[in-house]
This record gives sequence, structure tokens and C-alpha cells, in this order.
Amino acid sequence: MFPYDSFRWRGLDGSEVIAHFPPTHFAQDFQYGNLRRQWSDYREKHIAEENLFIYGWGDGGGGPTRMMVEHSQRAARFPGLPKIRAQKSEAFFDRLADNSMKLPVWDDELYMEGHRGTYTSKGALKRANRRGELLYRDVEMLSSFLKAFGGPMIQERLNVGWKHLLLNQFHDTLTGSHVGEAMPDILEDYCIAEEIAETIKCELLSFLGNSVGEVGDLVVVNTLHSRKALIKFKSSIAVHGLEFDDGHNWPVQKIDDGYVSYANLPSHGWATARLLTKVAPIQTQTAAFGDNRIDTNYYSIHIGTNGQFTRIYDKVNEREVLSGEGNVFQVFEDDPGKSFGAWDIAYHFEEYRYPVEQTSQWKLIDNGAVFARFSPNGKCSTAPSTNT
Repeated sequence: MFPYDSFRWRGLDGSEVIAHFPPTHFAQDFQYGNLRRQWSDYREKHIAEENLFIYGWGDGGGGPTRMMVEHSQRAARFPGLPKIRAQKSEAFFDRLADNSMKLPVWDDELYMEGHRGTYTSKGALKRANRRGELLYRDVEMLSSFLKAFGGPMIQERLNVGWKHLLLNQFHDTLTGSHVGEAMPDILEDYCIAEEIAETIKCELLSFLGNSVGEVGDLVVVNTLHSRKALIKFKSSIAVHGLEFDDGHNWPVQKIDDGYVSYANLPSHGWATARLLTKVAPIQTQTAAFGDNRIDTNYYSIHIGTNGQFTRIYDKVNEREVLSGEGNVFQVFEDDPGKSFGAWDIAYHFEEYRYPVEQTSQWKLIDNGAVFARFSPNGKCSTAPSTNT
């Protein structure tokens, strides 16, 4: 149980905000019993001489009714009840701030264990939201790059998409705790937001490609920190390597829908490379595979009879990675509990744990100069599964 009703909430950067959790529910009828409990259960009475009593029908219910307001006016004159007055919450918090240094500090995240189900309910919405956040960040970063080249002004158009994206971060939308009828509208909003940003991104990338490098060069954009990254690109001609402006030559590996290679990318910028078409392709393989073991220049991975990793050894740092088994997959029965199907996960969920039985016979899918990919087969109950 959370220990405070009025407190200072300290963030990671040391900043603080004054917070208040009313002891009774924020959406309730104005009943005298609720009013008495509001004061008797308040835990910071020794610091603050008042707290915030909120009433009215919430979650779209319309707020206080005429009868509730009438009850509040009677309660103000009723003996034996806590003294009350109707005010805006701003006035309450201003007075609470006068005693802020006496309030307890909560130096941690605020996490409601009772509603853990909202982390996974309607997972498609979480995925769409995060994709949108990353996409819009990339587009705005790319736009700032191009200001030096007189790039197009895109913010007004991008703001239209931002509004679609941010609207659906509402607490009953992103959590998946909305009514079923809302789902199609939410997905349509995400589609609109993505289409707007993708269209602008293509325009900006085209502008950048025409502004730097030579005709036929590959331009790789990085909106993150400087790093060596795995890159993917398409080409209408056969490519056997990449020669970057920093002097590095990298091998390429053919995949179904293009090529993959490496690039040393500068922080918040781009790198250009020439496509090498006349050099001999590199035929080396990234991994050696056999006898339930995978070896690369960086790791040695041992596979047990159940398909799980029994050992991962880091060759570069000369250390063991695992303390137990790895690649352990489990599924749990989807039991939402008794009352709040979209909000909760039943506390006894671990009693219904089902291991995914995998085979030690792994299949080699790709093994080239850039990367290797393997796939085991497994099943849970009667449903087969594959992971790579």
C-alpha cells in the first residue's frame, strides 16, 4: 500500500512536484460517510489541516449532480462532520505548498500494481504509439539537418499528424481500457499520423540525397548517437561492398529484399558510400554451426537438448554471460481477474505457467559476411511456434 496521501514526488533529475492522493475515490457520490472517511483516513493531518474531497460521476459521467451539490451545501452546516468549503483545486495546492518542506518525499516511480494488465492490453496500440513517437522524432531531427541546405518547411503539416498521435495517448486509449467500439477510430488515427510523417520523411530524404554525395551514392542517415550500425538498403544492380567517405570498406550480404552491411555513423548526421560492383564478393561466413553449438568471432553459444541456451561465452571480454539457462520462453493463461478485464492481471497468474518446449535441432537460415540467423522449432500445448 502506498504510504502517503500528500507528498513531494522527486524525479530522476532531483526536481519535485507536490502531489496529493485523496483517501477516497475521485469519482463518487457526495455521502456523509465518504466525507468522514476522507478526513479520518488522511495520513498527513499533522502537516496539513485540510485535504481535497472530490465528488461527482467520473469517466464521462457528467460530474456533480444537483443533488450532490445540495448535499455539499447541507454538509457545510451539519454538526459532527469535517468542515468543508467549495473551491478550485488550485487554491488547495497553493496552501499545501506553504507546508511543502514538511511533506514526506517519494523518491521513486509511481506504479499501480493493481492495473498491470494495461501494459499489454491492446498491444497493437502500444506498438503503433511507439512507432509514431520514433517516426515523428526522426522526421523532426531530419528536418533540422536540412535547414543548412534550405530544406522544406514541414512543421505545420507535421503538427497535424502530431495531434492525431498525441490525442490517442489519453489514459483510456493507450492503455487499451476503452470500449471496443473505439478501437477502429484509434487505429485510423494512428494510420493517418503515420501516413503524414512517412510522406514528409520521404520528401526530406529525397532532398538530402540530392544535396549531398554523388549520383548513385548511398546516403545513410543517423538520428541517434555515433555508432557502428547494421544497415539495410536496396539496389537494382548487384552490390559486393560499400566504400564510405571515412575510408572504411564494408562487406555486404544479400537478403530476400535487398542487402545488409555495416556503417560507422556520425552522431545526428549522415554518411555517404559508393556501391562497389566490380570487386569480388566476400564469401566468408559469420558463424560456425554444428553439434548444438554456434560460434562467431564474438560469442560461443551452447544449445541444450530442450533448445535453451546452456552457455553464452563472450570472447571479447572473456566472461560468461549467463548465470542460468537462456532462451527460456514461457506463456501464461490470459486470466484478467474478476472485475477489470482490460486493467488487471490476476494475482495467481504464475500458477498457470506453461513452458514452450523447443527442439535442439536448430535450422540455419542465413550465414554470410555480415550476419547469421538461426531458427528453432517449439510448441506450447498443441500450438507450434517458431522464433529467430
